[in-house]
Amino acid sequence: MPNVPKWMADLLETALSSKMPVFEVVATDWVSPEVRSIIFKGNLAGLNLRPGYAVSIRVSANAFRNYTPSFIDEQEDIFQILAHIHGNGPGARFFENLKPGQQIPVSMARGRKVAESAASYFLYGDESTLGLACALQTHFQSLGKRFYALLHLGKDQDDLPDALGLASYELVQRADKDISVYVPGFTIFDSSAIKTWAQAQFILAGNGLHIQRIKKELIGLGVHRKQIHAEPYWVPGKTGL
Repeated sequence: MPNVPKWMADLLETALSSKMPVFEVVATDWVSPEVRSIIFKGNLAGLNLRPGYAVSIRVSANAFRNYTPSFIDEQEDIFQILAHIHGNGPGARFFENLKPGQQIPVSMARGRKVAESAASYFLYGDESTLGLACALQTHFQSLGKRFYALLHLGKDQDDLPDALGLASYELVQRADKDISVYVPGFTIFDSSAIKTWAQAQFILAGNGLHIQRIKKELIGLGVHRKQIHAEPYWVPGKTGL
């Protein structure tokens, strides 16, 4: 439900008010020139948040966008969103202008649970998946699992993983003006490396076109389809998902 007429968006907020509790923005900060941290406080019990699940937020008169909380504190009733501020879309404008004290309706969380039976987890993603990376790292480390992030980031984003506290990651810089779809040169995509992680789970998120190519590459290297969890967040040229 990325875009709907304004009258429908108004109706949805009214009809679903019991499932869209209001949260207050209590803190904002720029992690980098393109990534902004927003802390929301409210009744977390009304959201049914789980690691990796997304919430929907109305970002303009007729647009809703999904965001995955990067941090959840049930005792303090707060959660954090890491918003990638780029371009001039409604989501970017909304999060760039948020200020402490604003009251924001937030939908109940939803998503697909990642299997927890693997010994190791590899997340592939870009700037749109940084919140997911932080959330899954905390979750899987608490379960005694190994978590490793494969980050395909744009220019001047090299400091982001450390700034966000990601402990184990490999970063490949993306050529922002290169629209071709290819499999980034992560060392884990070497066939000999993949064979050492037969019990691993691969989580592919972010750019839907890249996810298709990487999934095909992994299957070609012997990874079973059941070991791949795909969550496309966006597709070039398409508004919302």
